[in-house]
Amino acid sequence: MNRLLLSLSLTALIAANLSCTVFPPPTPKYDWSWLENTYWYVPTDGLVAIETSLADQSHNPVTDQTVWHITNYSDGYFWGDQVVKLSSSDDFLCMQLVGSITPEGDIQMTFTFDLPQNAPPILNSEVTGLGTMRRDTGQWKAEMQMTTGITTLVTHWAYMTQCREGQDCNQQLPGVPIPLQDFLNKCPCNTDPFCQ
Repeated sequence: MNRLLLSLSLTALIAANLSCTVFPPPTPKYDWSWLENTYWYVPTDGLVAIETSLADQSHNPVTDQTVWHITNYSDGYFWGDQVVKLSSSDDFLCMQLVGSITPEGDIQMTFTFDLPQNAPPILNSEVTGLGTMRRDTGQWKAEMQMTTGITTLVTHWAYMTQCREGQDCNQQLPGVPIPLQDFLNKCPCNTDPFCQ
């Protein structure tokens, strides 16, 4: 009899605890197909990156304007072009991007350089970026972070922001005094498959 009462008491106690347990709501799942043919840039408050010299381990702030043109999307994967301009260099870095995005908005991207075929293999490195899509003031932003380099490392995180038609980013990007399309056109091989 005592065992039965103890068993019933434990069962009632467990049931009471389960009924009071608050389970988190399921994570929403999103359709990211709208990413196709979108443009993304670094807003003013995200321009600062850190450049680390591997020779002397010095760390210096630089600005990093990065633009993506996501040209295609298919079943959680996307790809396109990336152009980067660091304040520590006169050059524009031309890259291809490919990424995956989960239904919940987690992102992994790989960037590869557009280099001549005779470039040394060490330069044909890839860069990985990790991030998450976040809602901010009614729009999606890609919170991204990455580190890349060979003799100098650049570490950067930013809320990549979509540049839509009619917005100021089309006329002048933060950190560089040129329109978005002119910035992308600094890398003609991104749009010309026969470019060498």
